[in-house]
Amino acid sequence: MTEHQEPVALATAPVGCLLESSDYGAWYYAHYSVAAYDPAEPYWQSFFGDVASRIVETFRPTSSLDAGCAMGVLVGSLRERGVDAEGVDLSAYAIEQADPRAQGHVCVGSLADPLTRRYDIITCIEVLEHIDAGRVEAVVANLCSATDTVLLSTTPDDFNEGTHVNVRPPSYWCGLFADQGFHRRFDVDASFISPWAVVLHRRQEPLRVVVVDYETALWNLRRENIGTRAAVIERDRQLAELGEHLKQVTASLADADVQRTTEVTQERLRTEEADRRAQAAASQAQLAQTRVEQITGSTSYRMASAAARAVRRVPRPGGRGTDSTGGTPEAPAEPATDATHGSPPPPVGTA
Repeated sequence: MTEHQEPVALATAPVGCLLESSDYGAWYYAHYSVAAYDPAEPYWQSFFGDVASRIVETFRPTSSLDAGCAMGVLVGSLRERGVDAEGVDLSAYAIEQADPRAQGHVCVGSLADPLTRRYDIITCIEVLEHIDAGRVEAVVANLCSATDTVLLSTTPDDFNEGTHVNVRPPSYWCGLFADQGFHRRFDVDASFISPWAVVLHRRQEPLRVVVVDYETALWNLRRENIGTRAAVIERDRQLAELGEHLKQVTASLADADVQRTTEVTQERLRTEEADRRAQAAASQAQLAQTRVEQITGSTSYRMASAAARAVRRVPRPGGRGTDSTGGTPEAPAEPATDATHGSPPPPVGTA
């Protein structure tokens, strides 16, 4: 998508650096912006396929010219959809590498050269920024002489590429086309190509009609802008209210968190104190058990226990002792009783 007739000074390059046709050769296309420019590259097949479908759907053209066609991918996509599409580009390298669908329908040439036929539509996608300001008006006039409809896209802000010697805002290009009697069509959205793409159409109506169209578009945009601004203000107010509510909730949660933290801390301290006391009691119990085991295992304790057992075997005063066998002596027999009266019998030898 390039166009120059003669080498021109590069505005952003050092003095004496000139652009030549060879600048749009293999290296240029291999390092093209979003993807290497190649007819087989899926990105370009998809992009230009979509553009071709939208052109056919919107304009129903029978013929078209892609001004600055590069390798003719758009030309091939349009021809695939039944359009008698042609293309022209300054780069001989690009034409040699043309999309097979476009071969024989694209050629090397300058957009300043007179066009030999008319077309239902001319597409010019990211081309005019490559043409220096001294020649671009003639190119615009040449395109307008061969059609009534131009689909135009030219970057308003890409200064990074060295060959972009004439980057301008959309208003600049619309002014050049207005000089040729072409004005924007507000009923067609060309953003399927780029955010700045426009459809420019030859208008033969009275100036009043053109002014009405522009003013209508301007009013609609202004009304949308006012509505959007009001919505933004209302949103900001709601966000401010939500922000205050969030502060209150955050503060409340912070207080609750502090209280909860205090309660948890106190409970932890109580638990730790209880654990400490339990451990102290267990230690004391263990020490007591150890002491008992030491006492019961000592010689003194065993001797004392043996003495205590011996003492328990000695008779108590006034108590019953033990017999010679170690048993308890028998108690005296109770006197017998009379079988008749139940009283004891009289003593023997008494009268």
